[in-house]
Amino acid sequence: MGERTARRRRRATIIYDGKCPVCAGTVQWLRDKGLAGTFELLECQSEQRRLMHPEVNRADCMKAMHLVLPDGT
Repeated sequence: MGERTARRRRRATIIYDGKCPVCAGTVQWLRDKGLAGTFELLECQSEQRRLMHPEVNRADCMKAMHLVLPDGT
């Protein structure tokens, strides 16, 4: 496992609807405050979300933002 992958697994992941103005605004707020690096930020619509977090289905993440902790909960 590379260092970058190991770092990602130590961070919580925020899964959000990239087309939702409220969700996108929240992610922008995290970026503006310098907090974006604290989290892995994934758009619900992305292939990366499907590969990294198949347990979070698209229908659910279209209804609400999800936080996945490093231990998978």
